[in-house]
Amino acid sequence: MSEHIFKQTFKNISYNALGKVLSFAFQSFASVVLSRELVAADYGVAGFAMIWVTFMKSFSGFGINKAAIRSQLFSEVAADTAFTLRQIVGIIAFAVTIAGAEAARLFFPHPAIATVIRVLAWAILIDNFSLVSTIYLERELRYGALSTAETALTVASSLTAVCLVYNGFTYWSIVYAYLAANLTFVVVAFCFRPYRPRFRLDAGIAREYLKYGSTVFLTGLLTFVLYNFDNFVIGAVAGAERLGFYSIAFNWGAMVCSVMGAVVFGVLFPTFARLQHDPAQMKTAYLKILQLAAFVSVLCNIGLLCVGENFLVTVLGKGADKWLPSLVALRILCLYGVVRSLIEPAASYLMALNRAEAALKATMLVAAVELSLVYPAVRFWGIEAVATVVLFSFSCQLLVLLPALRRASGILLHELWRAVRPAVFAGTAMAGLYFSVARYLPHGPFTLAVSIVLLTAAYLVAYGALTGWQDYARLLCQVQRPEA
Repeated sequence: MSEHIFKQTFKNISYNALGKVLSFAFQSFASVVLSRELVAADYGVAGFAMIWVTFMKSFSGFGINKAAIRSQLFSEVAADTAFTLRQIVGIIAFAVTIAGAEAARLFFPHPAIATVIRVLAWAILIDNFSLVSTIYLERELRYGALSTAETALTVASSLTAVCLVYNGFTYWSIVYAYLAANLTFVVVAFCFRPYRPRFRLDAGIAREYLKYGSTVFLTGLLTFVLYNFDNFVIGAVAGAERLGFYSIAFNWGAMVCSVMGAVVFGVLFPTFARLQHDPAQMKTAYLKILQLAAFVSVLCNIGLLCVGENFLVTVLGKGADKWLPSLVALRILCLYGVVRSLIEPAASYLMALNRAEAALKATMLVAAVELSLVYPAVRFWGIEAVATVVLFSFSCQLLVLLPALRRASGILLHELWRAVRPAVFAGTAMAGLYFSVARYLPHGPFTLAVSIVLLTAAYLVAYGALTGWQDYARLLCQVQRPEA
């Protein structure tokens, strides 16, 4: 049984990876176009409004999906109960968002901010209708279908944004692209797993979902605050332009982790939930995923850290230096992206073992550190200090998660280090090589392309040498004999 789940898991990761390659291409293309056509203040307006709305959108979820996925049975009554609960909470969240839109002016005095928030609020109601289809698909481990829906979401968002920005819609291009993405996901998910909406509430099932979901929701809510409090404070204290510079740095610094989350980490919770009664298999799977996350995130994030200056000027700035104020923050947040990629799988692992309180405590620790330091950082030092605070506070989770992993499954520090060590050393070698010659390299597309190729080659060679080429050999065997 566990062997079947392992094969299904890596098959699902392959489906996700294939979809995310396409999604990443469209998302990167749209991000580059928007960066070249918009100014920092445009990003600031859309970004601040998005914080306001996605906060209420996260409230509307209330952990119902995680509770339903983990439940042993998911009957028709359970599906209707999940749908009804989501509609109730979602309508409340929508109403509060509309009513409170004007209050955003107190923190972000832009004339259009309230209107932008009211338009974005419709995404809350739209998203409600994808809940049950998504639960069915995740419970059935049909990640090919989910990957297709998520790819369609990204394609719709990217094409909408690009078309609108070329027609002068400025920050509205980001707003309408977000709505198009949510609507597309609902339609595609429903096509793969149709569900006829019915309002029906079973009290026992509702209590079960709300009891488990409340802990997951609180963890998710704190996580949301952590991921957005820095943007909120920068927008409120420093204004739209500085928020725009920070948004560019954060979006690109965390992009690889976001892709990893969709490709790999999104598969972990339902898979670990299936393996929760086989701790040895869970531990093996977790360490393999950690090794994969280290390999990919270090290569991509440290590579971007190296070529960041040329990237901001050549790709995002169309040869101009309009985004260079983001450079130092970008490099710091590239390190944050690596740390986040290595830490996030632990939360799924612990929640599947019914240790959600450990993930909650870790998130609360990060919240305490970040919430106390972000304001003075932006007030007295700027976005570079905020990026440093984000990196430091997120790393503090290790103080809680490492002991929790040891108690839950006997995972020791040296086992974790063994999984990530080759990537860390290979990334250090790659960065050292680049910065030893960086001052002699001019800006331009040719230099950027050659740098990326040579850095990738250096990393792969260093990683192979550090592992005795065994990982590459195993991968080659899997390609040649996929049935294994």
